[in-house]
Amino acid sequence: MKLKLLILFLFFISFSGWSQTKKHDYKDGYNFISKAEKYFKKNKIIKAEEYLIKARNSNYGFCGNAWAGAFSSIQLLEAEIENKKGNHNNALKILDSINGCSYGADCNRRDVIKIETLFLKHGKNIVINSFKNISEVKENPDDENNPYSVFLKELNYNFTFGGSFTWVSLDENGEPIEQEPTDNKFILIARKYNFYKLIEN
Repeated sequence: MKLKLLILFLFFISFSGWSQTKKHDYKDGYNFISKAEKYFKKNKIIKAEEYLIKARNSNYGFCGNAWAGAFSSIQLLEAEIENKKGNHNNALKILDSINGCSYGADCNRRDVIKIETLFLKHGKNIVINSFKNISEVKENPDDENNPYSVFLKELNYNFTFGGSFTWVSLDENGEPIEQEPTDNKFILIARKYNFYKLIEN
């Protein structure tokens, strides 16, 4: 616990010192991210990348949540740009590097894009079939960003996930929908997260 507090303290100290050298404030940064997303949707990749560079060089203040949220938005878009270029391995590296899930990073979206990237790299059916062979999950209690992982042998890829909030399916009356019982540990855990909708049978 003391080690974790020390790491957090050093994290905030380094950011506060580094942030003093930034010439753009947090409003500029979020505006740059928004413009990058708009240019990406218009398939103007070079312009999107230019604004992402500016977003990376912006000062998001002294709040760790703001930094984590902003940088996850930047990295998620960088991964999508790599996918657009056909560089799926680079996209996965970026996605696997995203952390700060408990401080504002959108790790649910991160895991969804991981699955979408695997679809692009290997084909949707191959990816879905590889998950069908999974029944167990490795738990990583010391990793708040990726508390679970499964090795997809057919894809030679260690899929790490979790770290963000879970979701519950609701009926039209707002009541939780009862899930089908299963002995599959992976399904029991994974269906609480958004990415599972992409791979469920």
